[in-house]
Order: sequence, then structure tokens, then C-alpha cells
Amino acid sequence: MIEDFKIKEKNQSIVEKVFRKSLTAYMMNNFTWAVGSLVDGAIIGNFLGVDAMAAYGLIWPLTFVYALIGSILSGGSRNLYTNLAGHGKTDEANNVFTLACILSVMLSVTMVILTYLFISPLAGFLGAKGENELLRPLVCRYLSGFILGLPFDSCAKILSGYMGLDSDHERVVGATIAMTITDIIGDLAAVMLFNGGMFLLGFTTALGQIVYFAVLASHFFRKDITGTKEKIKTIISNGAPSGITRISNAFCGIAVNSILSASAASSYIAAYSIHKSMGSLVGATYLGVADTVWTLSSIYYGEEDKKALDELQLTAFRIGISITGFVAVILALFPRFFARIYIGKSDIQALELTSQSIRTFALCVPLYLVVYLFDDYLMGTNKLKTSNMTVAAFAPSGTSMTLFFSWQIDDGK
Repeated sequence: MIEDFKIKEKNQSIVEKVFRKSLTAYMMNNFTWAVGSLVDGAIIGNFLGVDAMAAYGLIWPLTFVYALIGSILSGGSRNLYTNLAGHGKTDEANNVFTLACILSVMLSVTMVILTYLFISPLAGFLGAKGENELLRPLVCRYLSGFILGLPFDSCAKILSGYMGLDSDHERVVGATIAMTITDIIGDLAAVMLFNGGMFLLGFTTALGQIVYFAVLASHFFRKDITGTKEKIKTIISNGAPSGITRISNAFCGIAVNSILSASAASSYIAAYSIHKSMGSLVGATYLGVADTVWTLSSIYYGEEDKKALDELQLTAFRIGISITGFVAVILALFPRFFARIYIGKSDIQALELTSQSIRTFALCVPLYLVVYLFDDYLMGTNKLKTSNMTVAAFAPSGTSMTLFFSWQIDDGK
């Protein structure tokens, strides 16, 4: 795999060509995590009402936890793989890939079992309690269907991360298109043909993840895995910063949902849910750029190519700021258009709150790019301690959204 990225000439045009070629695969990899959220949110908001949208919003922080397995193992194993392959240790590198896939299946199946065992208390922990107790069955039903796709989603994240190294970008694009079509058709059929509720919508998202995995799963797994314990330790340590980010986002989301559940109407929870759904979709842009930097920087770092590393940073920032800047302007100018994807015109309060949150998020998009670019570059160049410190400093930023919504609630009263 690594041979495609061994750059013999050292000039910016070649670095940029490799970056642009890889970017599509990594943006699509991040987009798959958001597309299910976008489609489900739009269908729930328009067909099942504000309460169902509020229940869906309570589930949102948990998706970060579910994405934890794939994110840590994909990033951590890819980092170790490129370093080993860069030093000519092809067999060991291939073993890392296989080990990451096996670990993802084992851990995600364990998480599925735990979710089913504690699904009702989990719904309460997410905010479906007290005055919002009526949301608990909606949360449980959606989770019961959604969680079935977790093992496929976790393993697919690893496969798609390696597709860029194997120059198989078209397969990732094709898998994303197949998953999106499956999710849209499945959701529409669930509400229009079967009069389905939250369970069927969650299940169609899981079905889309299964289709995505099936398109990617042309790889074969090696059986002769050696040095397992050491490799697992390295994979987890390399992917730890990504995991910390997911966990911090999940806890921030749970904190906000708890505040809104205790002191506000369902429209506030629904607005926050839509804000985060849009954030997941737009996040595919800056996370895709950052993931590309993570992979390529680990390759250049292994080859001790300092000039290519410098060019990579400049190229990534220039392309990334162009993409995120354009997206931010569109969101800031047309927040009500995006809000109406989820909320009907009749619910004025929820529509206005959603528009405000989307406009506020638009201002942050270029800043997210800078933060994730810097952090993923640190991980790619094995500066894990500095990366962990950066993540620890960045994690409390979720507090700002908590304060914003708290102020909105007080102002509304």
C-alpha cells in the first residue's frame, strides 16, 4: 500500500497532488458518519414531530461514544502501519491492519450487548427523565435499531481509512453513495409505507452502515498475527487523542441535554439536536482535511522528509481554509434554509432557535479546522503527549454552547 505515497521528487506540486487525491477518501469517510444523522434528522423532524426530534437529539452524544472504537483503531493503526511500512516492515504492517479489524469487531459487539442490557437506564442518563420521561421509549426504540450497525460501522471506518493508502478512493465514494441511497429509501419507506417509528428509522441507518461495509469489504485478513500485545498498546496510544476528543464531545452533549431537559421545552432540545447534526455533516470537511494530514504526515515523518512535512502543512491549511470558509459563509447567510430541512414552518420557536444555533456554528467552522489540523499533525508526527495536552485544553470549549443555551432559556422565560 505504502508504495503509492513514496515521493521521490520533493516539490510542492507533488505533495499537493497526493494531498488532493487522498482528501476525497478521508472526507467521504467522515461524511458517512454524518449522512445517517442528516437523513434521520430530516425524516424525524418532518414526519414524527418535535418530541421525536428531541428524543433523537438526546441520542446524539452517544454517537460519539459509538464512533470511539472505529476512530481510535482506524487512526492509531494507520499511524503504526505507515511507520512500519515506511521502514520496509511490510508483513508487520499488514498484521496491524488485520489486528485493528479484529479488535473493532470484538469491542463493538461488546458495546452492542451492553447497550441492550442497559438501554432504559442509558436513555435516562441521556436526559429522558423527569419532565421528559415521555421521550424515554422513543430513545430506546431508536437505539434498539441503530446499534445493530455498530460492528459494521466500526470495521468500515478502518477499511475506509486504509483505502486512501491503497489509492482506492473511488470505492469509498461508491460506498458512501450506496449507503446514502439505502438510508434515504429506507427512511422514506419506513414512515410512508410501513408507518414506522423510531425503531425502523434507527434500523435503516444500521442497514446503510452494513451496505457501506459490504462495498468496502474486499480486503482479506491475514491469520499470522505476531506481537499482538505490543501492537494493541501502540494502536491505542496512537489513537488516544482522537478518543479523548470523542469522549469530551459526548460529555459536553450530555451536559447540555441534561440542562435543556430539566429547564426547557422540547423545541430547545430539538434545536440543539439539529445544530449537532449539521455540525456532523459540515465536520466532514475539516475532519477530512485533518485525517489526510494525519496519514500523510506519518508517512513523511517515517521517511524523515522535513520539506514534505512543511509543504503538507501549508497545502492543507490553504485548501482547508478555502473549503471551510466557503461552507461557513453559506451557513451564515442561509441558516433558515438549513433549519427548514428539519423543522416545519409551523413551529416558529424551534425554527428560530435552530437558525440561531446554525449561524453561531458557522462562525466556528474555520476555527475547528485550525484546531484539528494542528492536533492531527501532532499525532502523525508521534508527538502524542503534546496532542493529548491540546485535546485536554480544547475539550472544555463545549461549555460555551452550554452557556449560550442557558442564556437563551433564561431569556425565553
